[in-house]
Amino acid sequence: MKTAKEKLPVLQIMRGLAIILVLFRHAIAQVNTDVLLEAIEEVITCFHMPIFFVIAGFLFQRGLSRYVQLGKLSFIAEKAKHLLMPYAFWTILLWAGVQMACMSSSAVLVKMTEIGFAPMSIKNLVYGLLTYQVYYTEHLWFLYVLFLLFVINIIAEHKGSSALALWIWMLIGILTLFVSLPHIIERVMLWGIYFAFGRFIQQNKNIEKMTGGGYRVCICLIFMIGAVLRLMGLESGMTGRLFSVFMLFDKYTIGFAGVGLIYLLSVWLNKTKAREWVKCVGDYSFDIYLMHNPYFVALGAMVLNKILGISAYIAVITATVIGVVVPMIISKLVIRRVKLLSAVMLGR
Repeated sequence: MKTAKEKLPVLQIMRGLAIILVLFRHAIAQVNTDVLLEAIEEVITCFHMPIFFVIAGFLFQRGLSRYVQLGKLSFIAEKAKHLLMPYAFWTILLWAGVQMACMSSSAVLVKMTEIGFAPMSIKNLVYGLLTYQVYYTEHLWFLYVLFLLFVINIIAEHKGSSALALWIWMLIGILTLFVSLPHIIERVMLWGIYFAFGRFIQQNKNIEKMTGGGYRVCICLIFMIGAVLRLMGLESGMTGRLFSVFMLFDKYTIGFAGVGLIYLLSVWLNKTKAREWVKCVGDYSFDIYLMHNPYFVALGAMVLNKILGISAYIAVITATVIGVVVPMIISKLVIRRVKLLSAVMLGR
């Protein structure tokens, strides 16, 4: 990453790869898995969302001086518009759809309740939106957590980009193992280290050093060792606080190494013919994230595998492709062309 023009394509390719991993993992969660699929899901879970947090922290640090100059409250208001408006819109849309479906017949009501979409009062919906304590908000947790991280980091300004900040976030993450906290706060504490890491590498301008030469081999080895240890740890069935701390460190290890691998892969793809396709997916990654679940990926994978009896592997790949392509088409042909829809649905 040397110039602004060279940074953007690689970042967008990283987003494209990351959103594909997100959809792939969500599809796996809805099918009858075997040992291989379970292992893939467990490893992907450790690094697919950290990619987005690292990119967000990197870009935040890059524009920090401008954000501070414009005013912290203005920055927070802009992020609320971009993140919380879509968070509220798509959650309410899902809630309204569930309510109408459940009112159509008692059979539908029973079926919807069985799969986790029970009717919900407006009071509980608002409570869920604010606290992330109910199902209808779960698939959009990233928006809420990212907004809170932006608020924390704009208040902290330059203090959040140091090596000390990384260690502090590490300790905060460990704290979640010992203290019972609301889900949304716990997720901020667990994922904040990746946002700080993005800030750190931008502040120190050492991304090429950290991913060049022998570092590439180290990143690959660390990722593989971390993945093996995690799977072995889960298979062992061990419990206890000390074991939980080890598993959290291992999760962070896979997370950081995974981000490094995706960066290296993105740099390589940026030099190939596949560059434009993956970059295009990255350009629409936010739109895909908002629309893919539960409408296309989760429901699609479930229907294909559990109802139609199609192979879990085919169902996962098919649902992932549908989850990428359909939201891109909808967004490109409809949502992004209408200013009001773009503002409400995408926070643009």
